[in-house]
Amino acid sequence: MPIQGLKFNIPTGQERHLSFQATGSFTAYNPNDGYALIALDRTASPVDYDHKLPSQSGGQFPGPINSYLSIYYLDQGGGGISGQIIVYASPQATQIPQFWSIGRAVQTQVTAMDIVQGSQPGNPPASVGRLWVDNNYNLHLLHSDGTDQFEIDNNDVLGGILSGTLLNPQFSNGPLDAPAMIRVTGLGNYNSSFGAGIEIYYSPVGASGNGYFQCYDRSGGGSVARDIYFQGLANLRLNPNGYTYISRANFQTNIVTNSYQFDTVHSADWFRADTAGYGIYNNANSQGIGFGASGPYDYATGKTLAKLPIQQADIGATQISWDKTVAPNQASAFTYIGGNQAAPSGSSTSTSYVFVPAPFNGVSVDIRRGSGQAIVDGIFHITCNTGTTVSIAYAWDGGGLTTIFANGVPASATTIPFSFYTSVSGWGAGAHTLQFYWATNGGTLNWRTDVYSWCRVWEQRA
Repeated sequence: MPIQGLKFNIPTGQERHLSFQATGSFTAYNPNDGYALIALDRTASPVDYDHKLPSQSGGQFPGPINSYLSIYYLDQGGGGISGQIIVYASPQATQIPQFWSIGRAVQTQVTAMDIVQGSQPGNPPASVGRLWVDNNYNLHLLHSDGTDQFEIDNNDVLGGILSGTLLNPQFSNGPLDAPAMIRVTGLGNYNSSFGAGIEIYYSPVGASGNGYFQCYDRSGGGSVARDIYFQGLANLRLNPNGYTYISRANFQTNIVTNSYQFDTVHSADWFRADTAGYGIYNNANSQGIGFGASGPYDYATGKTLAKLPIQQADIGATQISWDKTVAPNQASAFTYIGGNQAAPSGSSTSTSYVFVPAPFNGVSVDIRRGSGQAIVDGIFHITCNTGTTVSIAYAWDGGGLTTIFANGVPASATTIPFSFYTSVSGWGAGAHTLQFYWATNGGTLNWRTDVYSWCRVWEQRA
């Protein structure tokens, strides 16, 4: 009666145990690329075992084994493959373990390998790739999931926009045409049978030729011009080594940004910034703004313009605006030195003074002389959910608060106009901050977001 071996199938890094008895000794075979740790009548682990059986080896080990045999297996081949261990019981006793090598097949190094042509073979096992050659001498790599990967070589003819073979492919003769891609037509002209795309070409051939950059949809046999968008650019530079301005006669452009539009830029006008004093100029009306070392100036009069923006505010349904651009060399008793216009979101239920919403919680002011008065005016728009008393106060640079409004208001929208002045004598020229606060005796105050609130600050010359 032949002896039946006990077969263990153990995933790498795991333990398996089976019922097993051996009165004398037992023999184990490990034909795998990994070692086995063996424990008798207890669970084997990397830190607790009785015997270690190396890869591609067999061994005879002393017993006895009363109830079960436990084996821990660890793959050393790098593929994470499970191990198969076979164990035989023997009545023959032994005192010292004995080991012997099973051996393994090793591929001999050769300079050539023959692969017979044929049809696609079956899928290889997991983590294994299978080479095969079809009847046209094409080499394939078959994956375990059935994916058949065709291996190209220097005899395969390229297609599409490429011609020739590897390792030296070339672009095909004629236009490089691909959907939604750049089409380079080279010398000559475009081909009307193409679809939509960007066209770059040179025509006519010769010293007098010109280059063209255009976008057309020709898929229907016609020529429909399309827009060209420049996106994701840090800078768009035209002729970066020369002048960076537009001055070509009869050159027309249409630049639309929100509500600003520039049309028909002519050679007699200029829009450039690479030469000192140049800026924006209209030749027909002899009007423009230049940019000199001291700041922008009016081209017609040569007077420098103060670098102050034009502010605008809404009061209810009425819109007001004022122009604070004052030439500093003109006689004026007042100089605009700061302000804000906004419709911020914010609310408060505080009965003591707290900051109003930004930007009115910190209005930047640039004192020019510090020898006269700062005059402040403005309008705040708020609402309250119940009739109460509302207080508004201000402070300079986080100093003491001065109340400028403390009156009862109805449970509705309220407009609070204000004006006051502060002596700045002795302050000296420099940056300061004007801060506004609010408080309520009851209810919730809300800043209106549907209409602009504003304040402006002037410095009166002493």
